[in-house]
Amino acid sequence: MTDFQNLLSVFYISFILFKPHYGCPPSLSSLNLPPPVIHTECLTRNSCQRGYICRLNRCVGGRALASKTASFDEDDSSLNMEQCCVDHSLPERCMGFCSLENYNESAIFRLLAEPNRCPIQSLRIIHFCASQNLDHLECCQENSIPPHCLDLCSPSHPNTRLDESKLHCLQYIPLMKSCFESKTK
Repeated sequence: MTDFQNLLSVFYISFILFKPHYGCPPSLSSLNLPPPVIHTECLTRNSCQRGYICRLNRCVGGRALASKTASFDEDDSSLNMEQCCVDHSLPERCMGFCSLENYNESAIFRLLAEPNRCPIQSLRIIHFCASQNLDHLECCQENSIPPHCLDLCSPSHPNTRLDESKLHCLQYIPLMKSCFESKTK
């Protein structure tokens, strides 16, 4: 490498690291950083102790997420939903969909569009956990959800299907979610 190339690379790294950057950040490989340390004890969902889940190669959950912090119903609901997904063996690669904040129409469309990332069958588990396995039928009827979508408001019902045949019901997910959240508070 010439002196000019060295100077240019130092300038580039200084520019990227110390100047506000509004575009795409550089890739990690371009910065020549050492590889991240992976905690081998947490590479799978079941490698953490009971009550914790493997997130980003770390065991988190329960007190690990909220000790010494204020607790809000919304967070508790998301933690309950996440724990439910773990308890129902949702694949680790689908866990990003398993929180109330991520449970929306566009996330479900993304899940359906990328079946290799997360199996479509996982949607039933995610929906079941979002509902906290409670019957929200009355609330859904009050919110004018059409009769052919009402079975999604009672996900423990054995005939509940959440697949391509229910695509027309996805527009009602925000209303269903409001019912799910109102009953969990």
